Amino acid sequence: EWGFRVVVPLTSAGPYQLAEPLGGNGLFVGLAQDGERAVVRVIEPGLAADPRFRAEVAAARRVSGAFTTPVIAANLDADLPWLATAYVAGPTLAEAVRDRGPAPAASLPLLAAGLASGLLAIHDAGLVHGDLNPSNVLLAEDGPRVTGFGVGAPVLAPGVFAAGFLAPGQALGQDAGPASDVFSLAAVVVCAAGGLGPCGAGSSALLMYRLVNSAPDLS
Repeated sequence: EWGFRVVVPLTSAGPYQLAEPLGGNGLFVGLAQDGERAVVRVIEPGLAADPRFRAEVAAARRVSGAFTTPVIAANLDADLPWLATAYVAGPTLAEAVRDRGPAPAASLPLLAAGLASGLLAIHDAGLVHGDLNPSNVLLAEDGPRVTGFGVGAPVLAPGVFAAGFLAPGQALGQDAGPASDVFSLAAVVVCAAGGLGPCGAGSSALLMYRLVNSAPDLS
């Protein structure tokens, strides 16, 4: 819902030099003076002044934990508002499944536990993810990271149709809640185990139909 529009080339935001675009929508890899990388989101000034937007950013800044990508800095009152989240080196789960196939069975409990811990941190901050799918799971060397929550985190280009990982209630127009995040967590683990989510493959519309009308494929 939060649009992005820039009419001049960008080279910096706050203390960060913008090194390269990351998935569009105002996202960049940013370099701090000490060389540390972050994911920097540049925000249209009119949106940065919106009270709803500011409330979501405040909630995202409360998220902490080893299995999330927290907001590490922000300035919504700058001439060019921005915020930065932790940079995680590693592929998304969608990319890993596409390139390497399903995950080893022994790694699945660790993946599920890490995702559950990340969701707990998000829920404890008063947020709901609402779109947990394999493209919003980053695989770092020391465990998974949940990203794509709130307005402060990067939303990565999906390699798997995200519609197949929603809770059925969301497909019917109901608001997302903690329980729907748990449903999505299970669907993500199914994808890691077998290469596809519980709705299989197909168009977004087909996946939504199966989500509501068919039993999940857990084979």
